[in-house]
Amino acid sequence: MDAPAGLCFRSRIMRLDPSPLPSADSTMHPPRLEVDAVPGFISARLSRAKALLTSVSLAGARGRVLGGDVVAPTALPPFDHSAMDGYALRHADLTDRDALIPVVASADADSACSAVRVFTGSAIPDGTESVVMQEHVERIGEAIRLKRAASAGANIRRAGEDVLQGARVLSVGQVLDVRHLALLAALGIERVTVARRLRVAVVALGTELVPPGGLRADAQVFDANSTMAAAFFTRHGCDVVSEIRVADEPLAIARTLQDLEGTVDLIVTSGGMADGDRDYTHASLMDLGGTWRTLGVNMKPGKPASIGTLGDTTVLGLPGNPFAALVGLIVIGGPILCALDGRRPFLTREQGNAGFDLDRRSGRAEFFPARRELSSDRRTVIRRLGKGGSARLQPLLEADALGYIAGAAGAIRHGDPIAYLPLDRLL
Repeated sequence: MDAPAGLCFRSRIMRLDPSPLPSADSTMHPPRLEVDAVPGFISARLSRAKALLTSVSLAGARGRVLGGDVVAPTALPPFDHSAMDGYALRHADLTDRDALIPVVASADADSACSAVRVFTGSAIPDGTESVVMQEHVERIGEAIRLKRAASAGANIRRAGEDVLQGARVLSVGQVLDVRHLALLAALGIERVTVARRLRVAVVALGTELVPPGGLRADAQVFDANSTMAAAFFTRHGCDVVSEIRVADEPLAIARTLQDLEGTVDLIVTSGGMADGDRDYTHASLMDLGGTWRTLGVNMKPGKPASIGTLGDTTVLGLPGNPFAALVGLIVIGGPILCALDGRRPFLTREQGNAGFDLDRRSGRAEFFPARRELSSDRRTVIRRLGKGGSARLQPLLEADALGYIAGAAGAIRHGDPIAYLPLDRLL
C-alpha cells in the first residue's frame, strides 16, 4: 500500500489559469490522473492573485482561515505565578516540617521563616521560591506547619514557560478552532486577520431532479447532491449563497452559469459530466469563454469529475451519483478549497488494516464507506460497509471513515495494510 498522502496543498488565494485548458477537444479524453497527483495538478494550474483578507473579532473567528502569522505580543504566563492555592515559602522553610511558619502579608527579606498566602494565578511574592499546596499544611492560627517537605520551584508557573514573547504561535492558513481562539485571547489579541469567506453556488443539472419536499413524478428523483455539496462547503467555512436546479437545456444551463460568473468564487455543478446527448455542461462553459478539463481521476467512484473556470470564478463539476459526488468533493473539492482561501492541508490519509477480503484487479484507486474498529492488539481495523455502488447513501450512515485502496493494489486480504480518511474531519 502507499504511504499517507495529503488531499490538499498549501497555497495563497488563487484562480485557475485558463491557458492549460484551451479547448474542448483537448479535454475529452485526457490522460488518467492518479489520486495522489490531484493536488499537484491543480496547484500547477493556478496563478497567484491578491489575497482577500479581512479583520474579525475573536467572537466571529471560529472556522475562519488565518490570513497571516501570529506572533505572541507577550509571554504566557506574563509573570511567575502560583499553580495552586497554598502558601509561598522562602527556601529556608522548605524542609523543616516541625517549625511553625508565620503567615505574613509579604515575604520579609530579613526573615528566614515566613509564608505568604497565595491562590491559583497569584503572582509569586518576591523572595519566595516554592508554593506548598494548602492540603499539605496544617493551619494553626496565623502560622502553618508543613505536613510534607516542599521542593524548590514546586507549583510555580514561570513567565514564558508556555509561550515566549515574540514566538510565532499560529501560521497563515490555519483554520481557527476553539483551541486557537483561547490562545489568542490569553495573549490579549482581540481581532485577527482572516481570509474572506468563499462564496459558493451549487448548481444541480438534470430534468429528473426535484427539490426535497417537492412534487416528484414517477421518473424523477429528489436532489441529494445540492444539499450534500452545500453542507460540505458550509462545514468548511464557506458562504453557500445559492442552490439552483437546472433542467437539461443548453440555454438554461448557459444562462445560469453566465449569471453566476463573477458573483461567486466557486460554482459547484452536479451531473452532466459525461459525454452523453444531454450532458451540456462542458459545451455551455466553453461557449461562454470558460475553460474545462475532465480530470479523469483514476479512481472509483468519481472518475468523471472536472474542473474549469469562468472568468475569475472556479468551477468544480461533480458526477450525479451521490457517493461519487461525495468522493469528488473530498478528492478534488478539498484541494480547490485549500487553494481558494489559502488554508493549510486539512486532511491526510491514515493507516489501518483490512477487516475484509476483496478480490479486485489493480487499476483504479477505490473509495468505500468504512467503519473503524480497534483490535485486541490495538490496531485500527477497517470494515467495509455496503455492497458498493456510486449511488448508495445508506452505508454512509454507519461509516466513520472512507476506506481507500490504492490503484496499484490487487486483491485485499484480512490484515493487509489499508488507508482510510476519518469522516469527522471532513463532514
